[in-house]
Amino acid sequence: VVAVSEPIQEELRAAGVPAHKITRIANGIDTAPYRRVWHDTEREAVRASLGILPERLAIGMVSQLSIEKGHVYALDAIAQLRPRFPQLLLVVIGDGPELPTLQAAVTRQNLEQHVLFCGRRSDIADVMRAFDIFLLPSLLEGLPMALLEAMATGQPAVASHVGDVDKAIQDGMSGLLVPPANPTALAAALA
Repeated sequence: VVAVSEPIQEELRAAGVPAHKITRIANGIDTAPYRRVWHDTEREAVRASLGILPERLAIGMVSQLSIEKGHVYALDAIAQLRPRFPQLLLVVIGDGPELPTLQAAVTRQNLEQHVLFCGRRSDIADVMRAFDIFLLPSLLEGLPMALLEAMATGQPAVASHVGDVDKAIQDGMSGLLVPPANPTALAAALA
């Protein structure tokens, strides 16, 4: 059985999988598509295709829309930051069962001008370049591919300190780590 992170390896052991049958192989990506040199016009074209106006500060999330990805905490953080940073725009890439719940939360918090749901995309290497900050507010993770992709583009990242995220982000050096389920900490790190 292959585990992509230490926490998943521990979960497998706790579930009764014998330790000698578990191998840990960390996630990885081919960084070449993410490190290509871009011209400003290419970045602006991708931003325009997503509906991001030039003056907006795009905070990007790429994940399945499911509870464990922590989107509700991202929305709460954006609501806290909106008065201080009215140009903020949370750009959500992905789809999933939580979409109606998240759309309702956007309406309830009056965030319609600050959240953009873009659905599933196959051009993630390009989409990552459209963001100004990458956000990963997950409650559970192994070693998330989206974080590796964002870091390969050189995006500043704010992420929950879960799973093996701290194997990719050195807090304060290559990104900022915050406790999970803490929108106030997310807002402070984003600010």
